[in-house]
Amino acid sequence: MTLQETFLRDTDQFTFKGYDIYNKTIVSPIDSRATGGSSIVVKQTPTCKPWLFELHFTAPSVCSVYIPPRYSLQRDDLDMLVHQLPTPFLLLGDFNAHSDMWGCTNTNQMGGIIESVLAASDLCLLNDGASTYIHPASGSRSAIDLSICSPAILMDLQWRVNDDQCGSDRYPLLIDIVYPMPEESPQMAASKS
Repeated sequence: MTLQETFLRDTDQFTFKGYDIYNKTIVSPIDSRATGGSSIVVKQTPTCKPWLFELHFTAPSVCSVYIPPRYSLQRDDLDMLVHQLPTPFLLLGDFNAHSDMWGCTNTNQMGGIIESVLAASDLCLLNDGASTYIHPASGSRSAIDLSICSPAILMDLQWRVNDDQCGSDRYPLLIDIVYPMPEESPQMAASKS
């Protein structure tokens, strides 16, 4: 699970029983309050060990990002991030990027940057146009939470938005890895042969 805008400090105790949590905290240099932040939450012990040997691809790297709304991210910054990720990968997060390419009604500067990175690379956008965010005051919807992957795993992933916001202004994004089901070989009944 990836979480954005966690608003945690390094000193905050944030735990989920049975899970390891990796945090990137951001503290305002002006007033020392927590702003933004990103976490990856991973189950400590996998429950489907036998399936690990059935996969036909390497387990993907997962990168969780949060880009604040007024942050001036440059195209080179995003290119540098993507080139550092071990493939295959999932790049997930709150990019605060608007584009009609993924379901917004307008395109902002960040949306234009991501559009240009996608157009110039072989990266794949999993979003299907569904809203991922509802503005608490106006009720307007947008899709600023993006899921991007390397092409090698695109056909092995199913992306969808959960209808239950769980008390948040965001819809949880669910990405399933589609395991190839082994074909069953015909069995002959010994009593009928």
